[in-house]
Amino acid sequence: RGRIDSLDGLLEQEKEGAKELGEKVVFLNSQINAQRAADGIAPLTGRAAPWFTSKVLEKKALSYDCETHQIRWQITVNQNNEELTGVAVEDPLPDYL
Repeated sequence: RGRIDSLDGLLEQEKEGAKELGEKVVFLNSQINAQRAADGIAPLTGRAAPWFTSKVLEKKALSYDCETHQIRWQITVNQNNEELTGVAVEDPLPDYL
């Protein structure tokens, strides 16, 4: 994986990983059914909804101060308890702020 420059970038990368995993499952299922057809066996059928959750990163606003216009944020990293190395969390503000 390349460098992730924002929290949104990390979340997008996680979504892409889930999509790729779903595509691999569909491909493998088609390969299994092709082999079953070649062997004269009825294909496997079923229904399932894709499901993926990840708690690598969570960002939420805790409070807003109307007088100072400050927002307090909480960023929780690695709720999956995966081994992480060389990780830096950066959340730069847009230039217009």
